[in-house]
Amino acid sequence: MCCNGLDAVREKENEQSNKNSLSTTFNIETFLVSKNKFTTIDFDTIDLKHKKKKELIKYSDNLFDEGKIFDSLHLSNYIAEKYPKDYYGYYNIGNCLMKTKKNNEALNYLNIAISISPANELLYLKKGIALYNLQKYEEAIETFNKGLFLNDKIIDLYLNKGVVLNRIEKYKQAIETFDEGLKLNPDDSTLYNNKGVSYFRLEDYNSSIDMYDKSIELNHNDSFPLNNKGISLKCLRRFKEALYCFEKAIQIDPKDPVSYCNKANCLRELGNYNEALNYYDKAIELKKNYSNSFYYKGITYNYLGNYKEAINNFTECIEINPKNKKAFFNRGISYDLSGNSEEAIKNFNSALSINEHYPEAYVYKGISYFKQNFFAEAILCYKNVITINDEFALAYNNLGICLYKIR
Repeated sequence: MCCNGLDAVREKENEQSNKNSLSTTFNIETFLVSKNKFTTIDFDTIDLKHKKKKELIKYSDNLFDEGKIFDSLHLSNYIAEKYPKDYYGYYNIGNCLMKTKKNNEALNYLNIAISISPANELLYLKKGIALYNLQKYEEAIETFNKGLFLNDKIIDLYLNKGVVLNRIEKYKQAIETFDEGLKLNPDDSTLYNNKGVSYFRLEDYNSSIDMYDKSIELNHNDSFPLNNKGISLKCLRRFKEALYCFEKAIQIDPKDPVSYCNKANCLRELGNYNEALNYYDKAIELKKNYSNSFYYKGITYNYLGNYKEAINNFTECIEINPKNKKAFFNRGISYDLSGNSEEAIKNFNSALSINEHYPEAYVYKGISYFKQNFFAEAILCYKNVITINDEFALAYNNLGICLYKIR
């Protein structure tokens, strides 16, 4: 199973086996019944009792690979009950639960598998990915390191460790980690792609493009590095080259909404607002709850001066992702530009409730207060900005104007 691209996580299946026993309180059968997935396949007709362990494991693997996750989960539970001293049943229960986004429950089973087979490095890979999914990044790195201690030849341990390091903004360490993986396999396109992400986060766009080019050269049919290269080119304001990358990505995977959204962003930067809106809509057609497209549609409508539509799209984005501080911030700007300073301040406050160290939200909150002649409140906002970032020129400028007003 593999997923690559910006902040990619790639998983590698484990085909080893070992022994011991433990228990967990999560009830698999109750979970399956709750999902109405218990009787998708009639296991009574398969004569499980007379199948050997290897046959059962192979059958469970096949079900998983076919996307029949609940059936694989059901069979893995049977294997765990029949062979409680073998790690596989617990491992694949964890694997299946991760696919259903039950990462906490998955961890319980993976820990059982590890207690049975503590020298199995690939179990640490799977556990690390579950921890990553739970945003327990430091624990994930520690777990990947345990796997590497057992076997430093597993490329996916380097890959996923690097991904986590990117997530916690340790980009130089991430690059070093990806390089360790590339020593083992210099033709791994996913490692180059994610190394490119590290350079991108460091704002070294030319180096990121070099990495994406290597990834594309190794795998012509992967849209992820093309999208990432296009984003780096856009940051360098090389818009025509960026558009080519996004169009190529769409050709490779015409059902990926990300490519359409990226192309729309590029068109917006070029001032082609109406054409950009068409591509945002195409992305939404492909993925109804794609919050990024609603967000950038809102930005585009702000450019067009259509603040009502901008507010509607930011609202759609917030309903999908209520933790998106930028959506609240930009909806606040839309309200402010449409003359509704009170609603603007509410939205800036919502953005600040998500991130209290958000200087732009304080600046524009101050502007909204200023428009209502609430100079003392505006002054407090600008002072907060300077506390967070003492090089924010607009805050000093606006603070000076407010102080002049109350002199």
